[in-house]
Amino acid sequence: MNEPRKVLLSWKGGAADAVGRHLSENWKEGETPDLSDCLLITQTKEAGRRLRRTLAVLADKAGGGLFPPSLGSPASLFRAEGDGEGASSDLACLLCWEEVLGELNGDSFPNLFPPEKFVAGDLAWRRSMAKALHGLRRTLSECDRGCADVLAAGKEGFVLREPERWKDLATLERLYLKRLRERGGSDPFRTARQAARNPSLPPELRRVVLAGVSGFPKLAEVALEALLERGVEVKVLAFGPEEESFEDLFDPWGRPLGEAWRERSLSLAEERLRLLPDERAQARTVTEAVEAMGAERGDKVALGVVDAAVKPWLRRMAEKGDDADAGSGEITLSYSDPEGAPASGSSLFAVLTALSALVEDGSFRRASSFLRFPEVRRWLEGVGAGVEERALLKELDRLTEDAIPGRLSDAESLARSGFREVFQRLRELTEAIRSGRLVDTFREFLQEAYAEEEFNEKEARGAAFTALAPDLFEVLETIEEFGPAEGGGDLSLLLDALRGKRLPEVSEASALPMRGWLELPWTDAPWLLLVGFNEGRVPEALPGNAFLPETLRQDLGLWTDEDRFARDAYLLHWLSASREDGGRVDVLLGKWSVEGEPLKPSRLLFLCDPDDENALARRVRTLFREPARKEEVPAWRFPWRLDPGPVMTRESLSVTGFGDFLSCPYRFHLKNNLKMESFDASKVEADNRDFGNLAHEVLKDFGREEEVKESDDAAVIRAYLLERLERAFHTRFGKRPGLALMEQKKSIRL
Repeated sequence: MNEPRKVLLSWKGGAADAVGRHLSENWKEGETPDLSDCLLITQTKEAGRRLRRTLAVLADKAGGGLFPPSLGSPASLFRAEGDGEGASSDLACLLCWEEVLGELNGDSFPNLFPPEKFVAGDLAWRRSMAKALHGLRRTLSECDRGCADVLAAGKEGFVLREPERWKDLATLERLYLKRLRERGGSDPFRTARQAARNPSLPPELRRVVLAGVSGFPKLAEVALEALLERGVEVKVLAFGPEEESFEDLFDPWGRPLGEAWRERSLSLAEERLRLLPDERAQARTVTEAVEAMGAERGDKVALGVVDAAVKPWLRRMAEKGDDADAGSGEITLSYSDPEGAPASGSSLFAVLTALSALVEDGSFRRASSFLRFPEVRRWLEGVGAGVEERALLKELDRLTEDAIPGRLSDAESLARSGFREVFQRLRELTEAIRSGRLVDTFREFLQEAYAEEEFNEKEARGAAFTALAPDLFEVLETIEEFGPAEGGGDLSLLLDALRGKRLPEVSEASALPMRGWLELPWTDAPWLLLVGFNEGRVPEALPGNAFLPETLRQDLGLWTDEDRFARDAYLLHWLSASREDGGRVDVLLGKWSVEGEPLKPSRLLFLCDPDDENALARRVRTLFREPARKEEVPAWRFPWRLDPGPVMTRESLSVTGFGDFLSCPYRFHLKNNLKMESFDASKVEADNRDFGNLAHEVLKDFGREEEVKESDDAAVIRAYLLERLERAFHTRFGKRPGLALMEQKKSIRL
């Protein structure tokens, strides 16, 4: 087999500059270098962009232009022509799996689904099992296998535990693939495997350069081998110490060898390791340090955030006017996230979540939450049930406080006449979705909810909707093709399809990027701050899989936790070595999470010098000491401030009022001057006042009824009181009150 050409570049200094110098070593001054025949593979898109800029600068210094290379990732090597066009979407595959699982019986696959635990009639079980099987095949495709291939490999290559279970998986896989073909679909994982064996490159690309790619799946290796056999030149550029050889440090494709990096000692000064109480303290330490650098910080410091839980705290610390926390006034600093914002934080996702919850249980509480979205109120206007916002919110509060309806249908009957159509429209919406008319119903909902809105892609809300809309409508088309699920279960598919999406972030040009772990070797700022360096964040633990234990992953050539540890150890060595001359790396980690959960230091920080018998002990004392608390955690507070209005004086005050004032002057002002009342949004049963008023109402009617009042027949009095109680109770709480209210009614009867 042909071998790639291997080159070891010095890891001291900037990575982009080193690759640029290597690619431009034969350039002649005044000429226009031509790299258009080259496919440059990098670990991340950001690394590719940096390399392209570096090459353009070098070409400009040489006095000419540049025909730039094409950029790609390892995954682009096994992507089918046309970006996988023709392969079925993940959602279509999941729905195919659900169909296959729904047709099984308890005796179909006893080694995989024990008959006593078989629940194919349950949609939730089918959906979770479909995700597990689809995820299993996705993972196996990374090593160019399917379930049947694992079974065959176990017979020929290694000892396969539970072969009967894998036999069932292989049979089930065949049923799934057959169903997918019957529906005119194409399995995306088989498509990727075929593309890897016959990679498609434009004819002008005659060479491939892997630049500092420290990890990629077996499928990319298959594609590279196929390109070599085809005569395409493949060059592998790796970064390491100049005094050592490529073969001792990396495999032929530039991936770190485990035996070379798992126990290699790492030089980290103890004073550069900062153990802090939690994510909040880490964010404050970073913000104060970066803010002190002034306007030139963009060229001097790079920020690597390996624990996503620190990101919201960094943003909060950078908000202007955070004086309640910092006490230091305005902070002129902002952060950006190159990964983008999670779709789960968008308003569209929030509306979908609220609608899904309402369809699922149909409670008044869910309806009340749903009605508070401006999109929902615009939809109501579009369907002819619009009401003034303030009036609607007051009615929702009245129902919550006085009527305590349990169900949406109860709220419809208990609402005042001007609001009953609102709840009627909500009921019709949920009934339509439950009955299987999700696609048309939801399209109509979106049309009315967003008809009057103009989206600006430069604003976060507009960018989010523009980014999510294509995926949303693709999901609706797939659901329409496969048919509806029972009980409105398709809404969860919409949420799942959007949950993993990332939205383009609208940020200031001067914002400091919160870079991910794999991007950091390509940052050339002399000062690197690594934040959230705890175990589980780096190395990041592989997700557990009931079908693929660690030993089987190793036998199949899949990534293992040890492989990831070796890769991350290598990257930390690289980051440290690149700043040995005139730079520094500071590592920040937490002792606890903000929720109080204990955190462990990353194992990478214990790669100490074995020749120094005291090194490990010093490191342990540093990383397990009690961190100094710069400040106590502040009490919880609202993120906004209520304006209580102008000062109001009173000429008289009752004894009770004076007691209220002494207890809390602010609440006294709200209650007595502004006439505000306390409100319990989670109320599910009658309070003392409700209970007493209901009993008094019945007794008041009794006192007005002369004939019954004057009667000395206990049975007549009893029958009257109970009849009036039933009437008053149902008038106030509806025909189907909750269990707590029913128990309280029994108490009033007694």
